[in-house]
Amino acid sequence: MKKKVGKVTASYYPDMTGDYIYMPQEKIVDMLSDKKGRLKKHSEGRVFYKKEGNKIVFTSVIKNGRKYISLHRFTEGLDKNKWSDLMDGCNKSGISPIGSYGKIFRAWHDKKYGRKNSPFFTSPETVEGIGRVDGGWEYGKEGYHRKALGFYDINRAYRWSATRGLPDMRSIRSIDSIPDVGIYFAVGKWDKIPPYQAMQGDGFYPAIQEEVNYFGGFNPERIVTFDKTVSLDPFFEWIDRNFVERDSKQAGRAFWGIWLSSDSTAFYFRNLSTGKETKMGNYFASPIAAYILMTRIKVLIASYNPVHVFVDSMITEEEPANIGKKVGEFKIVANYPKGIYVHRAGFFMDLKTGIWERHTSVTTSGLSKYLKSKGLDKIGKEGHNEDQQ
Repeated sequence: MKKKVGKVTASYYPDMTGDYIYMPQEKIVDMLSDKKGRLKKHSEGRVFYKKEGNKIVFTSVIKNGRKYISLHRFTEGLDKNKWSDLMDGCNKSGISPIGSYGKIFRAWHDKKYGRKNSPFFTSPETVEGIGRVDGGWEYGKEGYHRKALGFYDINRAYRWSATRGLPDMRSIRSIDSIPDVGIYFAVGKWDKIPPYQAMQGDGFYPAIQEEVNYFGGFNPERIVTFDKTVSLDPFFEWIDRNFVERDSKQAGRAFWGIWLSSDSTAFYFRNLSTGKETKMGNYFASPIAAYILMTRIKVLIASYNPVHVFVDSMITEEEPANIGKKVGEFKIVANYPKGIYVHRAGFFMDLKTGIWERHTSVTTSGLSKYLKSKGLDKIGKEGHNEDQQ
């Protein structure tokens, strides 16, 4: 399958014609490697890849005047029909074929701001001492929860958080005390650490307005505020207008991931003729914006005293008042009238049906063996109770 996208052409494997070729990760590996699986030298070209721990994931290759894009980065899967819709969206929005859903935001950003005037870029000096900024909150209160519970998900949580205003890093300035209103970012110590914050090595923790207002008991050491804010409403309106709903939702989830870029998930490129590896700079690095975006979601979920959290969803006894279909409202995913047993975050049993629900790598075929190895095969069965754990 081949499509015209702006001034270039793109094709979907096994069609190997055009300027951009979308192909499976393993086919890119085969194209670049020798018979022993080692990356071999080529007369020309560059390969771009990401390091995930000890694993190298190829993202794209520029070779012989063509760009080969790995389908691996489209985590929801990108078959021919979905790929065709995505290319139509790129055409309609006036951007080149993209290598991931996150690239849709970057294309919009570069058209609006350029790379030298980004409101999100944060210099290393600005973030010095803020500690680690974590991604989504995953939490499970282990054990039996024998009460009626509901499973709720926030509709388009990242969009909801982003449209509440984000800091324009170009207008950052230090202040001496926490302001009553406005967006700020502080570093200090909590009287009681919020449940989703990981232990920091130096004992200092970040905090924003929503956290301080809800949890209280924060003692700041350093505070910055912002004279200007950035609205991403134009971005969301743009993707809704140009892309099918599936792609618009994916772009609305993926836009902020690059703000959290770290050495453990850094991007590199290698010259295929010399073998020289270079780490790529990230002009989107914005840990403060990422922290504000994610923490608003975490504070909202924490306010419902959940027994289980998986990023933007929760299981709790308290039914949210704002159930609906609008952005930021909750939707009901499931009800557990007899409660649940939680093994860990993303892994729990519905005590009414006896079915294990999981967001983990444990497969259906390997579930029985795993449960037995962990002593979980008796969970939920008659005569088994909390005292037996």
